[in-house]
Amino acid sequence: MNPEDIQYDIKQLKNNLESRHFDINWEGKKEEIFTSLDKVATIDSPISIDSFEERLAKIINHIDDGHSRVIHQKKKNHDHQNPFSVSSISDSVLYLRIGNFMDGDLLSDVLEEFSHQYRKKKPRNVIVDIQNNRGGEIGNVVMALSYFLPSKSKVYEKVKFKHPTGLRRYFSKLKEYFNGLIISKRTSNKKINGSPRVFVWINDRIASGSMLFSYHMQRNGATILGQQPKGIFNTFGNATGYKLPKSKIVFTLSRLRLFLSNEVPDRMEDMIRPDFPLEAKSNIYDVLHIINNPLRKDKSRD
Repeated sequence: MNPEDIQYDIKQLKNNLESRHFDINWEGKKEEIFTSLDKVATIDSPISIDSFEERLAKIINHIDDGHSRVIHQKKKNHDHQNPFSVSSISDSVLYLRIGNFMDGDLLSDVLEEFSHQYRKKKPRNVIVDIQNNRGGEIGNVVMALSYFLPSKSKVYEKVKFKHPTGLRRYFSKLKEYFNGLIISKRTSNKKINGSPRVFVWINDRIASGSMLFSYHMQRNGATILGQQPKGIFNTFGNATGYKLPKSKIVFTLSRLRLFLSNEVPDRMEDMIRPDFPLEAKSNIYDVLHIINNPLRKDKSRD
């Protein structure tokens, strides 16, 4: 990339942050963010797109606890080769992998397959693996929760959007409707009959919608396994993708903010605490050991 292309992409990125992010200054860091971007714009010699992407990621990926972020194109294909799956580990354990809440069609398909396998095998235990799930669209979270929570459970109190004004506001609201941004506050009818033991496997890299999913699952009796999530339960969501014109780098911006209640959201350590802490290097055998020997429950929760 030559300096002119860098400057043009930085200008477009700043315009998007200003006009499309729900609240770029929610932590009072707008000036710091824009100053950092301006420094990148001063580069006066050609650099690779990978180098440009790396510089942007260091700035964008920390705006709102990782809800808005640069999507690394090389890593994206590797991470999302198989973000969803269902498998029967044993006669008594069914495993469900949900890698993100972005791909609604794929998520719907895997949830239907999960429901089919559950009715067929009637396992006593279900593992829902959402490690490294960085969230996505709130509507997809509500869809997933509908398989486990009681019918018509309230998922959030209110959602705030950032709307443009005038005619642009009208067309923006139409676009939100047809893109599914007008989301249900409650789950639909429960899809899973019976009462299996549900274990939600998390780590410290979950964010946004996956935090919301974990929070409601734990409140409704699921056992949380893994590492303590970090950051603040903001919760920003419905990250929409945009592409920079010169570099073609894709980044996402949070379009809305969700409130669980009318109270100020708490920090994550107050919202979700694993019932069974696990190390980062833990594997499925560690999870199965807990399922078969549920004696190591975190005493700090009592």
